[in-house]
Amino acid sequence: MSTPPDAGRPGDALGGLLAPSTLRPVELDLRTVFWTITGGFAVALVVLAVVGLVSSVEGRTVAICAAGVGLGFLAQGWVRWRESSLRRRGATATDDGAPGGVGGTPGD
Repeated sequence: MSTPPDAGRPGDALGGLLAPSTLRPVELDLRTVFWTITGGFAVALVVLAVVGLVSSVEGRTVAICAAGVGLGFLAQGWVRWRESSLRRRGATATDDGAPGGVGGTPGD
């Protein structure tokens, strides 16, 4: 990894932090990410249900897991909406139409 040319000069301490990134964005399948997280919350909810049968479980922890599962399904809906919207525009899922793509630098 290279440092920006102005990164060590006195008086320009933020120069390296504010410079555009030269890293390429990571290609992620958001469906897989959201299904994994939703599955984790669902497993925790089942574990809490089993523990709740044997002993008492604080209601807040059950509510957090249920909210995680619900938000996971909402996230899946958002991914479907975003992909169909991008498909209609003719863009790919990694290109949001911004110059340089997602996280790219202008001129890529």
